[in-house]
Amino acid sequence: MAQIKWLGGPGDPPVNTWKGIAFPKGKWVDIEDPSMITRAKANQFYEVRETAIAKPAPEPEPEPELDVETEQELAELDEKPKVKKKSKAR
Repeated sequence: MAQIKWLGGPGDPPVNTWKGIAFPKGKWVDIEDPSMITRAKANQFYEVRETAIAKPAPEPEPEPELDVETEQELAELDEKPKVKKKSKAR
């Protein structure tokens, strides 16, 4: 997919129609027709920019279930007091 912008010129109307699609002067229009994209690239009165089609984000994988021993170990780690390191005096 791409976007096409009709540049127009002085004295041109505010909208140009091509293949039944309205191109307001200076505004980007989404186009999927490959032949229009190719022809617009070769035409000095049009500017083309390719647009990426966003892919849907993958579904997050479910977290594995922890066994009882692992849950107990994690609980014990949370209960242990954290020891602060002494800073050296300079």
